[in-house]
Amino acid sequence: MNKCFVILILLNTVGCSSFMPRKTMAHSKKIPFKERKALVEKAATGDAYAAWSIWNHHAFFSRKKKQEAKWLDRAAQLGHPQAQRWLAYEIIERGRPYQLFGKTPKDASFKLLTAASKTDGVAAYDLGKRHYEGYFGAVDRHMKALEAFQLGASLHNAQCWKPLAEILHIGVGGEPDQSDAYYYICLATQCRFGDEEHWDLRRKIEAELSLAQAKTIWERVDSYISKERKRSGGRINPPPFGGTGILENKWNERLKATDAYEAQHRNKLKRSLR
Repeated sequence: MNKCFVILILLNTVGCSSFMPRKTMAHSKKIPFKERKALVEKAATGDAYAAWSIWNHHAFFSRKKKQEAKWLDRAAQLGHPQAQRWLAYEIIERGRPYQLFGKTPKDASFKLLTAASKTDGVAAYDLGKRHYEGYFGAVDRHMKALEAFQLGASLHNAQCWKPLAEILHIGVGGEPDQSDAYYYICLATQCRFGDEEHWDLRRKIEAELSLAQAKTIWERVDSYISKERKRSGGRINPPPFGGTGILENKWNERLKATDAYEAQHRNKLKRSLR
């Protein structure tokens, strides 16, 4: 697969396209020499975004590998969360040099993801996923995964919802919590319209709840979604790759279909749990 395409997916695939209309897809742009020179000067003063912008230029346009590597390292050192997340991926999956960031590949990638996850929900998801898989060790891996996913959810990262629901439903990171599990899977099903895997999990969790409990959680879900749709652009942080490419009229169609399916399911559940 083309590396640039992989980068685009990894940097942008997250969030909930049901919440987010977009008319265009924003990509990196080629930066003229004079602008790059100014960015280099800014990066020299500690501007992480300037270093990240230069990396974007080399990653997508100049294809100068040494410059690309140099500026990704610099952006990560300066604390740019997306640079830290992407660098962690490169270290784990591609054997990229790690020595500037830790004693071992695991140490470096853990430090990078931990730093990035403080402000970046995607990084928190990546950290949780690596913990859950045992990449950073088996000790307390489920508990650490739960904490990372909860952090990601607090940063409005929609990818964290389903794994949170799974962990809370089973109780592998602590005691089972069906109410919170149901809250997160309800958010996830409204984000992933028609996804049967999500709906299968939702139905399993619903079987553990009373109708009164479900109604209380629906109020939480509706409140969250309403706030998300009212935020600037209806944006989940960060924007999803698919969502950015959906034309506004298509987004409206999907939104209506999602709402209609949710209402239908709730009415059916009310009748069955009377």
